Amino acid sequence: LTPFCPVDKCPLLDSFPLDKPSIYIRSIVDELIIRCDFAKSGCIFLFYVKDLRNHTAICQYNPRNQLKCAKCDQMFPRARQMPLHKFEELLDSCNQAKKEAEEFKALIQKFEAVVIEKMSKLNLSYLIPVKQKMSQMRNDGQKANCSTKTDNDKILFESQASNIQTNDSSQPSNHSIESNTFNQNSESREKHTSHIKSICDQCYNAVCAYRDYLIKELEKIKRNQATIETRFSQKMNSKRKYDEVYWVYN
Repeated sequence: LTPFCPVDKCPLLDSFPLDKPSIYIRSIVDELIIRCDFAKSGCIFLFYVKDLRNHTAICQYNPRNQLKCAKCDQMFPRARQMPLHKFEELLDSCNQAKKEAEEFKALIQKFEAVVIEKMSKLNLSYLIPVKQKMSQMRNDGQKANCSTKTDNDKILFESQASNIQTNDSSQPSNHSIESNTFNQNSESREKHTSHIKSICDQCYNAVCAYRDYLIKELEKIKRNQATIETRFSQKMNSKRKYDEVYWVYN
């Protein structure tokens, strides 16, 4: 840069360089507090102007300074960032991911065994007996309805015949009384049957809902396993790539 005169702003010639500031001015400037030149890179230190050169030489955010690898103690310029030198860290990460994947796979197998065991217990303890009971109740209800209809027709026919013979409409016949009693008993049986059927339906729906919940949990675990396997394969591929580049550089 070409220096300018502070009075008339004319450029100064090299044959007439500017004089150095006085000691008093330099002492005032040296006592000023400034930030590091690499504050934008992340350095947060504040220091005096006179300490700028010493701090710049050791600042970890200076791209010209060298950093030591935590694994092998080798020195590398910070400006290069050395992403290819992380192969040991990537190898440890891959081994850890492999170990976690194996543990997670064993956990999934254990959970699948528990789900299968619970499903078999549900089928043996609830689903199959409920289905059998509902089928039996359905058959019994159909038989009871058929029997009730036949008996009602028979009693009605006998009642009409008895009324014709006696020709007495004011006195109720024994057959009519028996018919009313049978109808009441039939209605009671039908109500009891429908009540038991509703209870069985509720039990069956609850068991089916629990079975669906277990199936959804198993599917969720399988999706998590697929995600972990995908990440593990990506890390392994990254490790191979860094190993190849590392051996090429060395």
